Amino acid sequence: MKAILIAFVGLSVSSAQAADKVVALACEGTKRTNYLDADQPGEPSKMGLEVNFTAGTVTGFRNYPDMFYDFPVAITAVNETAVTFHGSEISGNEETIIEGAIDRMTGDAQVAISLGHASHAIGIPLISGHSLKCKRIQWMF
Repeated sequence: MKAILIAFVGLSVSSAQAADKVVALACEGTKRTNYLDADQPGEPSKMGLEVNFTAGTVTGFRNYPDMFYDFPVAITAVNETAVTFHGSEISGNEETIIEGAIDRMTGDAQVAISLGHASHAIGIPLISGHSLKCKRIQWMF
C-alpha cells in the first residue's frame, strides 16, 4: 500500500511539472506610447503571451489591433515570484526591443517595447509601456 501511494504521488508531481512547461496567459491593461510621460493617459492593451520554460522564451507580444511582434524573447531570470525577459530583433533598418517581467503570484506584468533605427544614431525610439494583468488560460484542445 505504501509503495502504491508513493508511486501515485510521484505521478501527480510529474504531471504537474509537464503542464507547467508552457503557460498561456491572457493579459489586459493599459498602454502608454511614451511610458516615461506619467501624465499621458493610458490606452487599452491586450496581449496573449506564452511562457515556454522548456525553450526559455516568451512570445505573443501583440498589442491589438495595430502591433504584432512575432519573435521569441529570451527569459533572462526565473524565481519563485517573477519571470523576467529581454530580446531584440532587427528587420531592415529597424530594431525592436522587448523587455519586461511577469509577477508569478499576482499576474501583474510590465512590458516595454522600443522601436527605433537599428544603428541607434538616427532619431529617438518610440517606446510603449504596457501595464497588464495576466490570467492563466487553458487550451481548448
